[in-house]
Amino acid sequence: MSQALDKTPALQISPLVSLLDEDVAISVNGLNPHEKVCLICQTCDEEGMVWRSTAIFAADEKGTVRLERQAPLEGSYHGIDQMGLFWSMRPINGAESCFFSAKKIDPMSFEITVECESKKSVSKILTRLKIAEGIERMEVREEGLVGVYFFPKGKQNIPALIILGGSEGGIKEPRGALLASRGFATLTLAYFGVVGLPKQLKGISIEYVQKGAEWLKARQEIDPKKVGLLGSSRGAELALIAASFFPGTFQALVAYVPSCAIYGGLPDIHSDAWLYQGKPIAPPAPFPLEESQEEIGDFEHPVACTPYFLQGMQEGSFSDSLIPVERIDCPLLLISGDRDAMWPSSTFSDLMMEKLQKAHSGIWREHLCYSGAGHFIAIPNFPTTNQVIFHPALLAWLNFGGEPQAQARSCRDSWKETIQFLKRFLYNF
Repeated sequence: MSQALDKTPALQISPLVSLLDEDVAISVNGLNPHEKVCLICQTCDEEGMVWRSTAIFAADEKGTVRLERQAPLEGSYHGIDQMGLFWSMRPINGAESCFFSAKKIDPMSFEITVECESKKSVSKILTRLKIAEGIERMEVREEGLVGVYFFPKGKQNIPALIILGGSEGGIKEPRGALLASRGFATLTLAYFGVVGLPKQLKGISIEYVQKGAEWLKARQEIDPKKVGLLGSSRGAELALIAASFFPGTFQALVAYVPSCAIYGGLPDIHSDAWLYQGKPIAPPAPFPLEESQEEIGDFEHPVACTPYFLQGMQEGSFSDSLIPVERIDCPLLLISGDRDAMWPSSTFSDLMMEKLQKAHSGIWREHLCYSGAGHFIAIPNFPTTNQVIFHPALLAWLNFGGEPQAQARSCRDSWKETIQFLKRFLYNF
């Protein structure tokens, strides 16, 4: 065996410590020209599940592999993708039904290993942060509000943002922590599923969101004239309703994979999810669940709910349940996937854009629809290989839809677009 083949390759990772939404440059030097090398990425999620991805590359003429320039010959992903090793990870014990658990803001460690034809190997640990240095975290349990507040320490006149999650309920902190790391104060607000709030998505007062905005505006570090709202899935539905009913309250609104209509509660879809002044806002939009109740499915055969939502949209009563988006008086960014199997977020978003157009709305608005993406458009650089979940409210296996690589790209691009949108309208950049 030659001396060149025996030497240990040089693995370079930059930066070794970075925020989760930042790209990482990975390269391998000191290889023989055209030598094959296998890169392995491994981490452990918050439930203790080990996730791994692999990619085999051929070194170039100089004995170098650079992920931002080269596509793997084979492996967990294909094509040139600098962050492919991260989103293409899968659980290694065959538990394909598990979802990558990342609800906390603790740092995440990833081990990158290089295995060569020479059988030499080298590894490095990189750390991915969900919160930057200098960002304060404070639990909120006052005035009936339940949430977590993140803000840049020592700064004044900060734009603020309320963040609303989806039908899983509870509080997911990483999105709030990361957006705070980008210069915003964020209030990640639970609206059901935690102590002190309704157990189920049912009878939620939309004034609760208004109260959250008032709480933010009263903070001395906040610019009260620059408060935005971001919601995802059912949280996007709530955000759109709140912005429609409380004009002048918000200066920017981002709705990830939203609904255009007011749907019923969960798990009782015939109950009222949202209340205004103690009364239902509108009759729940039709959703023929009775025809799908037997389809609780399993991981191999998850239920795709989009056809049932589309069927319900054909009923005459659907128009009675539309969110009055024409009342929204702030800039609006809609984000959807054209293969959303949870509900037709792209169709919903198109309908809202048409409604705003017909109402001659003067607000700035844009709909970003991602080809090949499903319902799970969220923080970038998490694994997107599993688009099937067991829904805790419906007690059924559901299909989010989307193709993993397209899903990963939609997460990365929409995140950048969201930050740019918020800076434009809250910072006036």
